[in-house]
Amino acid sequence: MKKFYSLLFLPTLLVLLTNCSQGKSTSSDNPYRLDSIEMTGILKKYPHPQGYQKYVISVPGKPDESQFIVEIIPGKTMQMDECNDYSLQGEFVEDSFADEDVLRYIYRSEGEVVQTLLGCATDSLHTEFARGMPVLVDYNSLRPTVVYLPKDIELKHTVWKVAEMIQVEHDPENKLFEKRPFDLTKDKYDGYILQLPAGSENSKIELVVGITKKVDCNRHRLIDVTFGDAGDMNFSPHMFMIFDSDGEIASTRMGCPDRELTGKFIYGETRRVPYTTDPMIIFIPKGFELRYRIWESVV
Repeated sequence: MKKFYSLLFLPTLLVLLTNCSQGKSTSSDNPYRLDSIEMTGILKKYPHPQGYQKYVISVPGKPDESQFIVEIIPGKTMQMDECNDYSLQGEFVEDSFADEDVLRYIYRSEGEVVQTLLGCATDSLHTEFARGMPVLVDYNSLRPTVVYLPKDIELKHTVWKVAEMIQVEHDPENKLFEKRPFDLTKDKYDGYILQLPAGSENSKIELVVGITKKVDCNRHRLIDVTFGDAGDMNFSPHMFMIFDSDGEIASTRMGCPDRELTGKFIYGETRRVPYTTDPMIIFIPKGFELRYRIWESVV
């Protein structure tokens, strides 16, 4: 029996991705790089759910595909003012096929677009793509992704090159920590500063907080994680963020033949922000590690 799994994302992710590359348009029923009989068979095999249109995303082979990731973005092109933020409401649902090398997603949405309610200085309008919550999938040239969206919603995708994670060194004496909030006490939280050199406006920084533990061959993930802003702390022009977790870990339940335990860096939800040279101030519980990696848009 095929099972559907709802994909959960932090609400902040949508806002953080809004100003990044809009991505490459994906044609309905005309797959990107569709050049094989097998792909044509996929189109025929999975008919449209009622009221939906079908897209297929296929990517070309690369020497090391683990360095890349595909961001799939639903949205609507519409008139917007100059000062408010707009976002399409909805979520992706993944249909997992145990016996087939294909991913299938259905985007559930009523087409509603919400916006902030700032008063704009002018009444000027422009046409822009109102993004919905995206989904990130592994780059895999051998496995196409089939996506279904309601007929009034568009689909775009962006391919990102992802660098290796780099560990951030702890600097407890930095003066930027003098305004530490009272509830982030030194005996429970460590403060980190991340400041990067000039970079590309098409880049993003992924902040990764995790913990190193000895685990078996299963896939492990931190759960019940929060990674948010504390914009009222008056750190302007610096970003100020707080990560929190009790260290609880979930895992798959595969049988491990050798039962060997290996030290691995385990993390859950990450934080992606536009590339900036301003200092980023991140507080995390003691015993956790802060790492980061850079995403470069290649499509």
